[in-house]
Amino acid sequence: MQALSKIALEPVYEAKFESCSYGFRPAMGCKDAIDKITALLVKKSKWILDADIKGFFDNIDHDFLVKQVDEHWKP
Repeated sequence: MQALSKIALEPVYEAKFESCSYGFRPAMGCKDAIDKITALLVKKSKWILDADIKGFFDNIDHDFLVKQVDEHWKP
């Protein structure tokens, strides 16, 4: 059931995600993130954000999550 949900929902939400987000994305991995950081450093960017959301998914409000899926899922 989880795999079927992933197949159905991933294309919908993937289109909404920021292109600069690399975690747990199809066809994006650590090397892509490192390449982006390297390019930003070469350009002498002033800001690079490293965010750790450890424990986030253990504490997310599941009612909120279900509402988000309901609001955005149009079969």
